[in-house]
Amino acid sequence: MKFVIHYDKTADAHRFYLSGYLFNYVKILNIDLKDYFINLLSHFLKEDDNNSNITKSYINYAQAAKIIWCIWKKSKKHIQIPFIGIEIEIANENPALTALLFGIMNACIPAAIYLLDEKISISDYRILIVPNFDLEKMNIKILAEIKMDLILLILIYIQIKRRIKKNDKFQSATSD
Repeated sequence: MKFVIHYDKTADAHRFYLSGYLFNYVKILNIDLKDYFINLLSHFLKEDDNNSNITKSYINYAQAAKIIWCIWKKSKKHIQIPFIGIEIEIANENPALTALLFGIMNACIPAAIYLLDEKISISDYRILIVPNFDLEKMNIKILAEIKMDLILLILIYIQIKRRIKKNDKFQSATSD
């Protein structure tokens, strides 16, 4: 299964999409993440007495984060990033600041990709950083392909749910 994350920030708007492909070619998922999370938050924050999303048991979020982190450390060797593409058009009203930002971006972004490559294997990447002294705002485009097995994704989900449920039962038994 292949996931493609596309972030595009222009002077007008932000676009953040997640696409999922089965067998690398059949598109089965295309979500505008910005709209999805806004709708999800508005649904949770809506005051409703019959809200079905409220959990009846206490969830220890710190413990859940530890569980997710441990499972992530075990399964990250099965995740590959075949391609990362970063295009940044640096612009500012001050040309000296634009040149300074250009130098900082050229130093930081390859270092960040190198550090990410130590944790998750990255096959190919393309970085394009261009200073533009005529514009007033920056334009950023990021494209990342992430490959992982579908069965692994399902197993990770089951492991997380099982361990959180087990810890929730343990904590409710000890707090009584």
